Amino acid sequence: MAASQKKRQFMIAQQVSHLDSEIVNSIPEIVESLNPEIGAWIIHDKDVDDNGQLIEPHVHIALKFANPRSIANTGKAFQIEMQYVEVWSGTFNNALSYLTHRTGKATDKYQYELSDVHTSDNFDYITAMENIIAGVSRSSEATDNAVINEALDNIKAGTITSELDLYHQLPGHLYSRYHTVINTAFTMKAKDDADKWRQAKIESGEGIKVLWFYGAAGLGKSRLAKILAGQFSKDGRYFKTGSSKDPFQGYSGESSVIMDELRPRQSMTYSDLLTILDPFDVTSRAPARFKDPNLVADYFIVTSPFDPKTFFEGMKTDEIDKFDQLLRRISKTFYVTADYVFDVQFDDKAETYQPIEKNTKQNTWNYKSKFVQSNEDEDDHSLDNIIPSDDASTAQGEQS
Repeated sequence: MAASQKKRQFMIAQQVSHLDSEIVNSIPEIVESLNPEIGAWIIHDKDVDDNGQLIEPHVHIALKFANPRSIANTGKAFQIEMQYVEVWSGTFNNALSYLTHRTGKATDKYQYELSDVHTSDNFDYITAMENIIAGVSRSSEATDNAVINEALDNIKAGTITSELDLYHQLPGHLYSRYHTVINTAFTMKAKDDADKWRQAKIESGEGIKVLWFYGAAGLGKSRLAKILAGQFSKDGRYFKTGSSKDPFQGYSGESSVIMDELRPRQSMTYSDLLTILDPFDVTSRAPARFKDPNLVADYFIVTSPFDPKTFFEGMKTDEIDKFDQLLRRISKTFYVTADYVFDVQFDDKAETYQPIEKNTKQNTWNYKSKFVQSNEDEDDHSLDNIIPSDDASTAQGEQS
């Protein structure tokens, strides 16, 4: 930069050992002689390098003038070469903040006391910094509010569907401060979605679909359930119930729910199960004792070691609810063996499930199936005869 160029804001930095002692002692008089709008200076004698060693003491002089003045003449007043005179292009508040390392990029440096700074007679550094710090705080608060407001808008719009995802996105201090507001937003969004879902079900006359797969462990039931849940889902997401007292903990509006390895008296009563799986009374929700009762699932896929009748008998319920109430709620039932998936129906007279032979499928979801082992139809994961007939064409279209 040319020595003749004139600017209004400067930051002079020079090691004290490179300055004449008379100049160091005369800094107040030199600053006053230059007649700046603002003049402030400090000697940094407590800075350390990356190894923790003290850095050579050095002086910083911040100057702001009403009218532009040359770089060379500004340095000359302190007997300092032009290369040690920095034209300050940022806000002068930032220059003042740097004198005591109060800038964002200098927080890891030694924080000097505000009283360590000397100033021209017409300037109060401590008052100025108190105002600057308050302004930064207000600006930071405004930024935080903008971030939270955007997050709340995204929750309402449905572009953020998981509180855990938002937890990972937000700075820790924001989530900690606003977690109650965030939780309320998710709760209200879930309630609103549930109300709209129920209204749509009522208007269309369409109930939910319940598929029940039973058979021994390790035969591919869970794998098949996950494939189906993904196919049925509106957005590829599905929810798998847990084994806690609240199996729906963490549910966030998924349209497909897997109730995996369901066992009698495991985590819900028979009455609870009937309420959850009721395909007609869409005005009902999950039992109130569950934390999140706003279930909006179109599909429930149950896997269990037990067929529905055996499951009912294992509940040993004294309630007035009967087996046929569960039976009516199940759209289709399947018996899974190592090599086949049988579409079955309940025989009232025999009180057992009987296969519908024409709907029997090879079990290509079981890695140990003879069909997979022989490499026959290994990639045949067709959903024909697995899903309710009125949904077959839709799901197959999504699969292709």
